Amino acid sequence: MTNSQDFFGGATDDLSIEYEERRKYIQYFRDKGYPLLDTLYEKKLYGLINHKGQVVVPTPVTKTFDDPSSTVVGLTYVVDMFEEFRKRYYSTDSFKIPDILSDLKVTRSYEDFDKNFKKHELYLANKTINLFLQKFSNQPVSFEEFVSASEEIIFNPELEGVHFTRSGYSLSSDSSIYHTGLYVELLPNLSGQLDAPKVEIMEDKNFECYATLAYESGFYVDANSPWRLALNLDFPLVKKNILNGRDVEKFDLFYSDVYRVKTGYDDYWSLLSVISKIYIEYLSEIGLPLRQIRENPPTSSILRLLLANRLREIGIARSYSFLSSRYFENILQKTIDLYNIYGLSSNVGALGFINKSCGDHVLGLLKTNEYIANFGHRKKLQGDLPFPRV
Repeated sequence: MTNSQDFFGGATDDLSIEYEERRKYIQYFRDKGYPLLDTLYEKKLYGLINHKGQVVVPTPVTKTFDDPSSTVVGLTYVVDMFEEFRKRYYSTDSFKIPDILSDLKVTRSYEDFDKNFKKHELYLANKTINLFLQKFSNQPVSFEEFVSASEEIIFNPELEGVHFTRSGYSLSSDSSIYHTGLYVELLPNLSGQLDAPKVEIMEDKNFECYATLAYESGFYVDANSPWRLALNLDFPLVKKNILNGRDVEKFDLFYSDVYRVKTGYDDYWSLLSVISKIYIEYLSEIGLPLRQIRENPPTSSILRLLLANRLREIGIARSYSFLSSRYFENILQKTIDLYNIYGLSSNVGALGFINKSCGDHVLGLLKTNEYIANFGHRKKLQGDLPFPRV
């Protein structure tokens, strides 16, 4: 039997040791051969993006779990599947799971993305207001000037890792995997950063039964937090439950249209709202009366700011000088041309183009170790530890 005390991942301050310990743990759970969810290599950004690499959040159709978890809210189809899993477990004595998980009490599942993003907007205002005060020397400026200055300020070193769009926030360290609604937490106080507790659970004689029963019930056990389950959207039983009699072949289209929202199509108006709120806060800070913003800058200016933000968030634009590059000017011009022909919201319009372009880039990152450099924060949230760039 493996000794959990031989795993030091998350317990040292030496990056080279952490790297080797992480490799050791990954090899450990792979050798087990259990149907686990590996979000580091096999299912990167699971539930946060669709098959096109575009950021998605669930449609918030929710209900509470049954006792003893009746205070916890989950997505309706996740709750239904989990309660069926619990019934299978309690219906026969042949199913055994580790004692530490045996009551199957849910402690956390779905968190409202929109609600948390509103809190993030306040954080953005507090984080940036002094940068704008310094930029304009506490002098009155128009909203259009404020938007233009935002292009430079977002690249300030103080804002590294801070994202202004809904899409960027979703994949950032300020966000949560529970925004996906696909995860079911069964223990509240264990850290996914430490490998030893994970090994201790996996070494329980009943862990294989637990992982198998979960899988057969439509859930993965999370390899990086084995006290957590994740709904398996590729599992036939899950698809059947969600489709409720509809054609299985149309699952991807139905699930995308009914149960998911692409954040990229809201980024334009959301970013405009965020910058407007920071501008109003700026006016308050310099002692001017609060007033409504009656005229927005030209759409092309907001599209430019949006594009700068999205390219920064996915790791293409690394400095303000990038906005003077031919690459940026070309992609901006194509964005504006598409806006002039098709508008903003069409699938082939400006936002559709930005959304697709960013999604294609994210898919490219996920196939290489560049994923580590650009989305390393997500590993932190899902219990992984940083790898050096190769």
